[in-house]
Amino acid sequence: GYHPVKIGDLFNGRYHVIRKLGWGHFSTVWLCWDMQGKRFVAMKVVKSAQHYTETALDEIKLLKCVRESDPSDPNKDMVVQLIDDFKISGMNGIHVCMVFEVLGHHLLKWIIKSNYQGLPVRCVKSIIRQVRFQKATLHLFRTISPLVASLVAFNIYFSFLVFNEEINESTTVELLSNQLFT
Repeated sequence: GYHPVKIGDLFNGRYHVIRKLGWGHFSTVWLCWDMQGKRFVAMKVVKSAQHYTETALDEIKLLKCVRESDPSDPNKDMVVQLIDDFKISGMNGIHVCMVFEVLGHHLLKWIIKSNYQGLPVRCVKSIIRQVRFQKATLHLFRTISPLVASLVAFNIYFSFLVFNEEINESTTVELLSNQLFT
């Protein structure tokens, strides 16, 4: 089952829970303040069932390979960065926790915000460029794990810094504020 996380909880001696960002069949995701790194992070707490744990461990293995790849590769930032991972024990069993950089909204949210009118062509081109790179990168790591990520709108997230090139800065700041504090 899910691990009962509460606002104010402290994980791994450094991640202070601020608010819930979301949840799904696999896990819950929490906005936390990293007291060591002095930054906001997103912490995913995976459900305790064995098949969720195995999938999470595969995801960690894959993301560590991305993290440890060529640091001079300018496209490395187009794949979410795993900051930390650890396990916790709770009333429902052992849970894998993964800590990531905080990302912006997923593509489906952007489509909905546009009233289904579409996004500007320059945004679409940027999205295609980023998704093509991500698919190529993840394809290289398929030998490590059979992990298959669905290429659907709610699985494509944007870094505020990358997407900022395509929309104006005030919109980025507004969206970041809304994501973190609403």
